[in-house]
Amino acid sequence: MKSLHVDDSPRRYRLAWGLLLLLLFVVVFGHHLMPYGIDKADKIPYLQLLDPVTGHKKPVAPPFAPSWQHWLGTDHRGFDLLSLLLNGAKYTLGFAFFATVLRFLLALPFGLYSGATGRGRSVIAFFNVVVSAVPPLVFIFPTLFGMYAFLSPDQTGVLLFAMIVVIGVPQISNQFAERSAFYAGRLYIEAARTMGASTPRIIGRHILPHMRSELLFAFLSDFAGVLFLIGQLSILSIFLGGGESFLVDDGPPAVLVYLSLNGEWGSLIAYGAKYIRSYWWIVAGSGAFFAGAVLILQFFSHELQRYLGSTAARHQAKPLRQNRALQATIGGVVAVCLATVFLLPNHAPNQKKPQETSASKGSAIPALSTSAASLPSEDDILRMNYQTAAMNFMEALQTKWDTAVLEMPEAPYNPTRKYVAPKEPIAPFDQWMQALKSRKLTYSNIGKISDGPTITLGWGGEFRTKQVEVYLHDADSGKEEVWYLYLDNNTRNYRGLVVGGKPLTE
Repeated sequence: MKSLHVDDSPRRYRLAWGLLLLLLFVVVFGHHLMPYGIDKADKIPYLQLLDPVTGHKKPVAPPFAPSWQHWLGTDHRGFDLLSLLLNGAKYTLGFAFFATVLRFLLALPFGLYSGATGRGRSVIAFFNVVVSAVPPLVFIFPTLFGMYAFLSPDQTGVLLFAMIVVIGVPQISNQFAERSAFYAGRLYIEAARTMGASTPRIIGRHILPHMRSELLFAFLSDFAGVLFLIGQLSILSIFLGGGESFLVDDGPPAVLVYLSLNGEWGSLIAYGAKYIRSYWWIVAGSGAFFAGAVLILQFFSHELQRYLGSTAARHQAKPLRQNRALQATIGGVVAVCLATVFLLPNHAPNQKKPQETSASKGSAIPALSTSAASLPSEDDILRMNYQTAAMNFMEALQTKWDTAVLEMPEAPYNPTRKYVAPKEPIAPFDQWMQALKSRKLTYSNIGKISDGPTITLGWGGEFRTKQVEVYLHDADSGKEEVWYLYLDNNTRNYRGLVVGGKPLTE
């Protein structure tokens, strides 16, 4: 069993290095690996999906679930989530790294000096007890909540960053004060003092060299801790990533959310957590990236500690200049990274995506070309949505009311509002169905779109409508006549747009 343990340890150590290099590669080159751009021209406004009930294609607005075109799905704006996460890696991990560096720069001088001299130990210990007794969220969240009304968004971000840094200083100071005190009691330190060495020289020449591995392990552990804290704060909608306001109207009431412009992981978690029941993939992707980064850092720290603590590893260790195997490994990793960056299409921000390929055109969920020249206008999208809704409704109305009613909005879940979709045709659609069957009219096209009346449905939902001219072809006379449908003015309401119609007698 012992031999198995010895053989397995180097493999895990190499695996830890490989995962860490992969994480570093994503941070540095993530914006080159994006499968889609994240500029305004790269949004996907809608997709044409096949309705299994009516058998017709229907425009569906984002967010879209994971598919072959979008492995992690999209957000409400139509941005590819994998692209956002790859681009945001450098912001989230870079912020956590910078915050950890500042923690150590502030904590180490106090801790090392206090341990070497014995001064200020009680003060450091007191603050360590205070911050250790209560989770950091209890300090940060109430403070930000109380100051939110008095600070601008930029000032709030600065305050949050400062609190994340300061909250970790007492623990690091106390940890290294104890280690410094341990080494300060050694005989060679006493000898250095006897010979007139100053406290800074004792710390720099005799204490720090013995603590290099401890510093590395503590830094990695605190780095992972800062990332974990950022994730916790994100659940409470506290994040540093800049964003844009966006009105998400998936049904009453509409909600104003802030979405990340650069893909910062914390802001994506804060946004995705609000819709975990409806659009699980939004928070699942960002959560997986967060958890992966934390686990890689912890795994690397653990395996590095095991390796450096191994007697066999210390005897086999070679300087980098003499370690040909390590040089070849590093060179190979660098070569693969550079080849990946240069060979893959560049989708850095503000760059356009390539045009749609023939392979994507034949897929079940087509990847739309979203270059500036090919993007449909808002009027085109509006007309296409209304045309599809009118076509589906009118064709279903010719056969069965149960199918046609699917094109009407559903009542949101609310115990006080009990609305059941009518099993029998409601006015004026009962009149429409009779006319369609008796006169053998068929749907032809839609015409002019204008502002319609405001309509209130049975469950209390109020809709501002568009009046849409619906052309129907009379096979006997060869002529067309115009009927008027009232469709929901909010074209993102893909649960159903038809909210009413004008009686044929008017």
